[in-house]
Amino acid sequence: MSLPGPGSRRTAPEAPGAVTDTLVVGAGMAGLYAARELHRAGRDVVVLEVRDRVGGRVWSDRWEGGTIDLGASWIHGVEGNPVADLAREAGAGTLVNNAGTLDYGVRAGAVHYGADGRRLTPAECRERQRDHEAVSAGLFALARTADPDESLASGLRRALADSGLTPARALRVLHARCRMAEDDWGAGAEELCLSGLVTGQDHEGDEVVFPDGYGQLTRHLATGLDVRLGHRVTRVEHGDGGVTVHIDGQGVLTARRALITLPLGVLKEGSVTFDPALPEPKLRAVERLGMGLYDKLFLRFPRPFWDESEVIGQEGTPHGAFANWYDLRHVVGAPVLLALNGGPVARRLQDLDDTAVVRAALNCLRGLYGERVEEPSAHRVTRWGTDPYARGAYSYPAVGSLPGDHDALAAPVGGRLHFAGEATSADHSSTVHGAVLSGLREARRILGTDGGTGGSADTAR
Repeated sequence: MSLPGPGSRRTAPEAPGAVTDTLVVGAGMAGLYAARELHRAGRDVVVLEVRDRVGGRVWSDRWEGGTIDLGASWIHGVEGNPVADLAREAGAGTLVNNAGTLDYGVRAGAVHYGADGRRLTPAECRERQRDHEAVSAGLFALARTADPDESLASGLRRALADSGLTPARALRVLHARCRMAEDDWGAGAEELCLSGLVTGQDHEGDEVVFPDGYGQLTRHLATGLDVRLGHRVTRVEHGDGGVTVHIDGQGVLTARRALITLPLGVLKEGSVTFDPALPEPKLRAVERLGMGLYDKLFLRFPRPFWDESEVIGQEGTPHGAFANWYDLRHVVGAPVLLALNGGPVARRLQDLDDTAVVRAALNCLRGLYGERVEEPSAHRVTRWGTDPYARGAYSYPAVGSLPGDHDALAAPVGGRLHFAGEATSADHSSTVHGAVLSGLREARRILGTDGGTGGSADTAR
């Protein structure tokens, strides 16, 4: 199917024997951005997407009369960020929401509660922040020389042992750092590689969200492209003569090359096969890197009962679940709270039905606000780990992973297979802008390989 304009679709028949220049597998941010760049350069590009929508892990949906983002939410740092540039190009409005970076809230307006449900005073928040910063300094020093097999949990224990904090304060820092790991990477501290703390780069500036949804950007990118929805790729054959892509129930397509933008979780599962098999270094990178889980719970209430704060945090929640609540009133224009859970907590919750998830969440809220907590009028739960076309939220540096694994995942195969997606971005993995940069990198690599004006892969960053 083709998307010649916003929201329009038409059948795009294939001429007998036609050979496409580039087949892009996946209509997420990386695939769409690469396809748009190749299309602008005059290339014949077809994008194959298994879902009935574009966007992949960027998923905006209508709910309760408004728009919510079930996948990616934030632009993490707007300065020099290609996603911020794309938002301006698409005319997508944004709101500053710096709650995407969690700490103990010395920032004005943030609220935190202790394990006993008592609201922490500003002095208590500052003490926790100082403890956190002191331990973090030691932790990052350890990370710079850490072995790939050492976990973040191990590094935390070493840093806390040298911190001089009392046992109670050390335990609070331990729990806070574990929650931050789950939020940042969708993985537990025992699963994360300590040395992964000092890899990658961040963008400066405010963090922003989209009142009308992140999906505005992917729909904008798809406009005018030949995007074929409902096309499940099962097998990719590649060689000197080009590529042949097998599509479940819809035959095969041939092309000079293919750009694979499948999520790391799907590559790990092996639901798409390659013939010949992918090179051993790429397979080992797929195996070593981790796929994190980060899920959302939206609750709409008849009226607000909570603090006037972008983020509300609580220490000591059961298993670390529902430790942070986000007030979305200024984003969606309704009394909605959002909870984010990552790593082991998210894996436990995804096995529960919606009723049990909502009940657990309300129990935590009632520990803070008591009888003021009414029954929600609506809820929405995500389960990215059970989604067969994602198998998780985003990649993370797992224990045993190596610094070159992202680059090994990104490496082309035989000049015919190219790879993009956030997991292929060494400097910006786990982010939407990492996906965008990877798509730009591969478009330029393809154009440069063919003697075009796209430049080298290195200039994509």
